[in-house]
Amino acid sequence: MLEVEALERFIWCTEAAPFELVDKSELVFTRDIGEDSGLVLFTDVPKHLLSLTPQERRVFPLYFRETIDPVSAYVPRLHRRMYRLAGYPLLFRTFAELPETPEGCLSFASRYGYLGDEASELSILAYRPEHGRTGASMAESVRGWLSAVSDFKTIVALWDATRALDVEALAGIVMWSECGLWLRKTYDSLGENGRLFPELSRQDMDAHGVEAGDLVGGARLLLQRLLANLVQESLLFSAVVFPVNGRPSRLVLSPVDLLSAMCLQMAAAILENKDFRQCLQCEKWFEASPATLQANKQFCGASCRMKAYRERQKEAVRLHAAGETVEALAERFESDTETVRSWIEKAGRKSARRQSRGGSR
Repeated sequence: MLEVEALERFIWCTEAAPFELVDKSELVFTRDIGEDSGLVLFTDVPKHLLSLTPQERRVFPLYFRETIDPVSAYVPRLHRRMYRLAGYPLLFRTFAELPETPEGCLSFASRYGYLGDEASELSILAYRPEHGRTGASMAESVRGWLSAVSDFKTIVALWDATRALDVEALAGIVMWSECGLWLRKTYDSLGENGRLFPELSRQDMDAHGVEAGDLVGGARLLLQRLLANLVQESLLFSAVVFPVNGRPSRLVLSPVDLLSAMCLQMAAAILENKDFRQCLQCEKWFEASPATLQANKQFCGASCRMKAYRERQKEAVRLHAAGETVEALAERFESDTETVRSWIEKAGRKSARRQSRGGSR
């Protein structure tokens, strides 16, 4: 029996030290990183730990652990904060909406940590020459981050446009040519002669019954292909065999890093066709599920709903003081005149009490 462990159980940690954008020439790497771009995301080992001897580090198992890398004896593991993916059901959307800049990558890393771990190709151990190997920490290529952001952004944009049957939006993402369907950003950057094959060939289209010029059908097929490729290229997992009360053992697959977890999270959302909304107050995304009576929900939680309600009241009072009628305010805020009038009267009573207390002093 083959199972993928529930994503809600996935837990990861951020590093204790702040993230920095560092030029690779400032670091020594424990393996060759090839011709990668100059910038990497890096966290220094906290200074108060650099002076510890190997014997002293063994007293701090939460701070250091042995690594299989023969060049560096220890990897710092002083964590700042622990996260559970269940509390971030749309983290993949947050990642997809990042600006495709080094600063955008840095902002996400500073909040959520590295995308990979010691086992992933994206991550590598590095240290500053002045700190030596005892100061080795993780580093990740900004180029690799930007590539991942671009992949997520494309898939999410395709998903949104195909769900909404938005042909105009799709025309900005994909385009047809005689040989098949292209991602517009690929075609515009390379030109048809700069690439041997489109993302989907005419043979692919014919095999799935998609007619030439059908942007929605072609985009749906392309979405499936891109998602499958991303999961195949990015997914790292650990496997554990669990015997269950005498029944056949089951093989549980669990993502081992944040990028893998977000890939699976996005795949599950698309395959289950989940409905998501953006909170009108904080602009965070949340799942709007009819099963949990959230089909018409506009806010991610009670705090945002109450904050928005109080802001509406304050704005109505301000506009009324500026001369707008109660009837006009009721229409503006999609309410009724009695409710708006109660807001204004309540604000008036509060103002009178404040003035009374001020006068009594």
